[in-house]
Amino acid sequence: MRVLFVTGRLAEAAVRWHVRQTKTDYSVVALPVDVASLLTPEAIARFLVTIDLEDYDMIMIPGLVRGDAGIIEEAVGVPAFKGPRYSAEIPIVLSLIDKIILSKTAPADAILRKVFAQQVNHNLATAEDPRFLEHPGNFLIGSAAVGRDYPTRVVAEILDAPTLSDQQLLQRAKYYVHSGAKIIDIGMMAGSPQPEEASRAIKAVKNSGLAPAVAIDTSSTEEAAAALDSGADLILSLDASTMVEAASFATDVAVVIIPAEGRGGISPKEPRARLAALAANVSKAQGLGYKKIVADPIVDPLIAPGLGASIASYGLFADQYPDVPLLFGAGNVTELLDADSLGANALLAGLAAEAHVGLLLTTEGSDKTRGAVHELATACDMMFLAKKRSSVPKDLGIDLLVLKEKRRVEEPYEAATVDQEKRTIIEAENSIVGLTDPAGSYRIVLDRSREEILAIRYLGADQRDTIKGGDAASVYMSITRKGLVSQLDHAAYLGSELAKAEIALRTGRSYVQDRPIFQEEGRDEN
Repeated sequence: MRVLFVTGRLAEAAVRWHVRQTKTDYSVVALPVDVASLLTPEAIARFLVTIDLEDYDMIMIPGLVRGDAGIIEEAVGVPAFKGPRYSAEIPIVLSLIDKIILSKTAPADAILRKVFAQQVNHNLATAEDPRFLEHPGNFLIGSAAVGRDYPTRVVAEILDAPTLSDQQLLQRAKYYVHSGAKIIDIGMMAGSPQPEEASRAIKAVKNSGLAPAVAIDTSSTEEAAAALDSGADLILSLDASTMVEAASFATDVAVVIIPAEGRGGISPKEPRARLAALAANVSKAQGLGYKKIVADPIVDPLIAPGLGASIASYGLFADQYPDVPLLFGAGNVTELLDADSLGANALLAGLAAEAHVGLLLTTEGSDKTRGAVHELATACDMMFLAKKRSSVPKDLGIDLLVLKEKRRVEEPYEAATVDQEKRTIIEAENSIVGLTDPAGSYRIVLDRSREEILAIRYLGADQRDTIKGGDAASVYMSITRKGLVSQLDHAAYLGSELAKAEIALRTGRSYVQDRPIFQEEGRDEN
């Protein structure tokens, strides 16, 4: 198949470079327009009717061109479609051209993403087949199906639940479920048992119907009993002692069993000793009549006492007891690690998937782990899809790439330069101190509860307007259209600050006006 790529003068070199990376038989034609996105189907058609197109099977125009490529096809008689919006994505479009249906109105990269999303959704939907519940080791916790045949389910803990009002509990539960959690875990507080608070918290979340299942996280059998009376579906966690106390009321619900001998007991560190202790407790729980048992070998933090040994315990237990689902406490690692949680959670979810873990427990107990529930839920889906196709977790249609990319879509600098010999190079000067604008000054802040950027305008000491929106462009366009800025340098400054505010909003970083978003600790800002 021979393809004719149409572009503008500035992008010509970049398009040629990217197409050369493929095995496509091609030609590139640049119309006498600098910016490809300013082309129109009508203009392209008028140009192409002057060219011999007999040897071409397809015409691909830039994805940023507005309008219908069908106009070109009607004019020249060769099928015409929209390519990707960015030339860097041409190779991946061409590699899948036999598997997708290109559009005459939508960019090819948008078509690809839609196809990938549909495939992901289909594969994850088929994973919820209730017939899998007939297999050993699979069972329901509330309405959440758990076991080796299902994706790992995220359990999100609401810390210190007794200190929160019903409204606060529901807000947190709603946020966690929206982030991908299947089970909301009500975390109690060590010390004096508070069965009334356990009951209240469980009822608040359970009666809302927000989550497929609700759990109680406690070492008190009094709190566990009150929670079950109020509708809890899972108890975290029972040891050799508390499982005996809870046997009178908890054998019909799901329970997490840990390798400790009694309250406050320490689990053995050496993997085989820990495995033996956990196996003994699981066997004891089975003897007491517990029907839905989840085993937790306990995830230790990195270095002290060490993650590696506890990970080994998971693998050993999974091999010997394939019909007992496992719980994996990812938060034990991420909360005690000063590193971005995205990559850590992806890796932990992969290790959990290798050990056939059924439940993955986490919380968002600190600023650095904000978003951890969503990260783990996405990672669990990624690992499940990878296992299903027996591949590495790459090119799955979903990913956890936020600050880094699989491939850059920016145009190469040299390719974007038309006539370097005649350029004028102007060295930029940093001078924003003392900006004044008769139209007013601005204070920019974030409303994270509504995910909005606010630009508050002042004339002197008086607040005059608040312009708010979900992205930088909507805010600065509103400011300029309403004439609320009158100087170019001030407008440029506002655009820069609003863009920083949007990045902070999307990434969870702090935003302070006039300060860098990404500032290394201890590094002088100047």
